[in-house]
Amino acid sequence: MKGKEVNFKLLKRDNYAVQYPKDWTMRSPGPFNEPFCLSGPLEEEYSKPNPGEQLQDYMERNLYNIVSKRVLITKKELVNATTYKIEYEEEIDEVLKSIRYVYKVKNDIYLLTYCSTATYFNAYPKQAEAIMKTLKIDGTLKNIK
Repeated sequence: MKGKEVNFKLLKRDNYAVQYPKDWTMRSPGPFNEPFCLSGPLEEEYSKPNPGEQLQDYMERNLYNIVSKRVLITKKELVNATTYKIEYEEEIDEVLKSIRYVYKVKNDIYLLTYCSTATYFNAYPKQAEAIMKTLKIDGTLKNIK
């Protein structure tokens, strides 16, 4: 690899081993109880709003940077001037359903996502909503529908 030198870590189990760059995130087990889940280094996956840009305009420009073009968007709405809600589905081995809130605070964007398999998505809506309603950004509680 040219340029920046990459140091690797090793995840080793009885039946497998994998090396990965030290600046990547390894979870073992993964979030769906798979043997491991490896994520690349944190990258800004969306641009910041232009100065004075309204959230609705920002979302029209960046929707498919915030959710993949592969997903099926089932609902999208501007909740208020600083909150946008997207509901979507995608298939990765099985159908995953998600609700993603996009918050604009000053000139920054924050994402909060509830994701579950379609089988269990409706099993915990009250708990998920209660958790999501606890989000505070800069000490301010964020309101969701």
